[in-house]
Amino acid sequence: MGRVTLMRTPLPSLVAHRLTEAGVDAHACLATFGLERALNEPHVTAEVDTLAAFYDDAASRLNAPDLGLELVASIDRGAYGLAEFGIRAAPTVREAMRRLARFAVLLNEATTVTLEESDEGLHVHQAIPGHPLAGGRHSNEYFMALLVVGGRAMTQGGLEASEVWFCHPAPEHLERHRATFGTATLRFDQADNGITLSRATADRPLRSADPALMHAIDAQADTLLEQRAEGSEFVATVRASLGQALRGGSVTLADIARHLAMTPRTLQRRLADHDTSFREVVDAVRRELHARLSEQGISAQEIAFRLGYADMGSFRRAQRRWN
Repeated sequence: MGRVTLMRTPLPSLVAHRLTEAGVDAHACLATFGLERALNEPHVTAEVDTLAAFYDDAASRLNAPDLGLELVASIDRGAYGLAEFGIRAAPTVREAMRRLARFAVLLNEATTVTLEESDEGLHVHQAIPGHPLAGGRHSNEYFMALLVVGGRAMTQGGLEASEVWFCHPAPEHLERHRATFGTATLRFDQADNGITLSRATADRPLRSADPALMHAIDAQADTLLEQRAEGSEFVATVRASLGQALRGGSVTLADIARHLAMTPRTLQRRLADHDTSFREVVDAVRRELHARLSEQGISAQEIAFRLGYADMGSFRRAQRRWN
């Protein structure tokens, strides 16, 4: 089981509505997981693992193995508030995804969204730090479908994902997945959830683009982001981004700043505001990953590579410091 992490989400109320429509005792189902308030509240805050177990139970009761994919059609416009409208107002798909990464903490404090550009296109990664299966199958599939299906409706010329991947195991049937995402390139048991958009798709304009609204929302969002960054939350987000990025090769301040949709100077300043530095955060993440990988019996050479050390000498010095 992953660590205890709280998530605020509208999904329990959507599932409760589905249960009621199907003639299932929604109250009893919700009460099993301590989620009764979902009958009266549009958003519920609960532990990630509890929510995942609830979705699995509801999918079984509803005989709806693809529940997460189905729920996308039930979400109301504006359900995610200010951040959603800030994303909708972006000029292009690429900028919308950048704003998604930037506003992710406003949508849900448990989730991290990071971006990566390559020759293949724009890669959008989503994860829940400390939870290898993220939010579980139904939550994962809902989030990815929300990006693709919602993006498709907002984008001039449509939106196609060239590939989609998930951190949970593959379900038995994938017909609905292929129809929902418009691609047969589906991968499971991955390190996180995500989609790849071609460069041409990422450059497409949004029908909902509104520069004036976007700038007005930015002013409000900046205030909220500053408030959310208080304490250890911002540092935790940087740590999570580093944990995802350290997959061999060095990771720079500019790399992480880009993933978090901010400038390197802003990243440095916000870390300094919390009495730490990029170097200290990198060292802490490396130390944590080193302990985890060592427990798995992985060789020192492989660990050094995964942690981004250029040579074994630097790695050995870090080991002595950690010990």
